Amino acid sequence: MAKDSLFELIQSMSKSEKRYFKLNSSTHNSKQSSYVKMFDQINAQKNYNEKEVKDKLKKIINSKNFAVEKNYLYNFLLKNLTSFHNQKSLNSKASTSLFTIRMLIDKALYGQAKKLIDKNQKFAEQSENYTLLLEILKLKIIYQETIMDNDGINDTYQRIFEVQKIYTNLEQFRFYHHKVYEIATKIGGKKRSDLFKEASAIINEALLKDEKLALSNEAKIRFNECWMLYYYLQPEFAKAFNFSKRSVEISESTPYYTTEKQDNYISNLNNYVIFCNGISKYEESELQIQKLKSFLTKDANSKSNINIFIGTSLQETNLIIITAKFERLYDIVDSYEAYLKLFEEKIVLSHKYGLFINLSLLFFINSDYKNALKWINKVIHGEEPNTRTDVIAYAWLFNLIIHYELENYDYLEYLSKTTIRLLSKKNQFATTAKTVSKHLLQLSSSNKDHKKIYLALNKGLASEGCTKEKKELEYFDIENWVISKIENKPLKTILKQQFMNSD
Repeated sequence: MAKDSLFELIQSMSKSEKRYFKLNSSTHNSKQSSYVKMFDQINAQKNYNEKEVKDKLKKIINSKNFAVEKNYLYNFLLKNLTSFHNQKSLNSKASTSLFTIRMLIDKALYGQAKKLIDKNQKFAEQSENYTLLLEILKLKIIYQETIMDNDGINDTYQRIFEVQKIYTNLEQFRFYHHKVYEIATKIGGKKRSDLFKEASAIINEALLKDEKLALSNEAKIRFNECWMLYYYLQPEFAKAFNFSKRSVEISESTPYYTTEKQDNYISNLNNYVIFCNGISKYEESELQIQKLKSFLTKDANSKSNINIFIGTSLQETNLIIITAKFERLYDIVDSYEAYLKLFEEKIVLSHKYGLFINLSLLFFINSDYKNALKWINKVIHGEEPNTRTDVIAYAWLFNLIIHYELENYDYLEYLSKTTIRLLSKKNQFATTAKTVSKHLLQLSSSNKDHKKIYLALNKGLASEGCTKEKKELEYFDIENWVISKIENKPLKTILKQQFMNSD
């Protein structure tokens, strides 16, 4: 079914944006009033039904002109949204000022034009908005030519050349960062060692030899992010942590970076939390998670909100798992479900599945197997495009163990065959799946001493094939679950003891 652009645009608008539109739409003007009514009718729909809208508005909008009226409302909304966001963003305000500066020069109001040029040049310099800065400097040339300031023109041209050099340098660092990040996203589909070789080819570029070669703060951040990802792939988390920490330090010391480039700052903080967890800096991790949460609102159409939610929820659940504070799950899961209702359709699939698996695992550790199944089913029965193959494969493998704990023995044989076939096709955890399936079927159908079967399963998981696959099983160490069965203790007791012994 074709999507309707006007319906999509209206549904994407926040309450504040809709309120602003209403304020700008004069109800005293009958023409504007008809557009407000069209807006209200479309806004009220969950699924777009044009016939229904036409029928309800037939007294004020001729059906022959309906397409034209829709197009007008669409463009009017775009203008309103642009105006609304221009008021919020300093970058947008500065961009809008370019037209004002040109107009003031044309009106020979040179003093006013000069004040606006200086003000916006200062902002563009501080915020490192080099595309804006170049446009302002070009207008400055026009102003200086008009008042015949020849010395000033020479200085401005020199600054333009400097800024062009800095901008080109920044674009090179952005490109290298993109390439290393692109390699890192392939984890789960390719061997980490192969990915590390690919990243090494990029990290050996001359510009990435020294942070001093980065000519702007953002370029310095990108430099550190490249090295952070490189050591993440190796993996050397302690070194990755140091580069991640440096990125955050530069971000927080750069004017306007945490506001005008908030998405970048949030990404830097998320990475920092990952490596805090990776090198056992748990208090620092908790502190940064709470800092990120302080930016979070319930605006479902904000990209920043979506990134903050998925970043903090993934790292918070990771932190709970690592620190064995499993009961904390019940303090956070309700708020997660509320935010998922707002954001779920807009979250990157692999990130969303990562959260679902973490929640499933936490419920499993708490022996809440029904809820564990609820969350793993969201992965098993969800979409698969552009998702890490190891994430899907792990979900199917974990699904087997959940069904065993739920005593769904009649279903287990069919599920085992399906899982083994799927994982063999994906070339992910097939040996482990065969080993686990074999022993789960014995456990579910045998009256023999189950401890012996668990011991045999534990031995099977120590085989060369399973050991090799274990390196890629990021989420759940199956052996701990087997040990809990052998020792006849709850899994969370085993995991808490392991965490205490690791201190």
